[in-house]
Amino acid sequence: MLHASGKHNIIVMDELGFFESKAFVFQRAVMQHIYGDVPILGAIKPKQTEFLNTIRAHPNVDVREVTMENREAILTWLLERI
Repeated sequence: MLHASGKHNIIVMDELGFFESKAFVFQRAVMQHIYGDVPILGAIKPKQTEFLNTIRAHPNVDVREVTMENREAILTWLLERI
């Protein structure tokens, strides 16, 4: 439950996708957290929806595609930030 996430050092959001396209209360909660101070580690489906595109375009969001070739570099990049 996103509203019950409390005070933590990081929020993990596992795979935002097209199922959330009509979940407007959930979308508002996600956006409130993106504007917040707690870093979020999340996965976003490579789909084009208004909600997902809004997240990708947000200035607080840094999207990184993880592949077999870059996953070690992404891990290093991530660990430097948390």
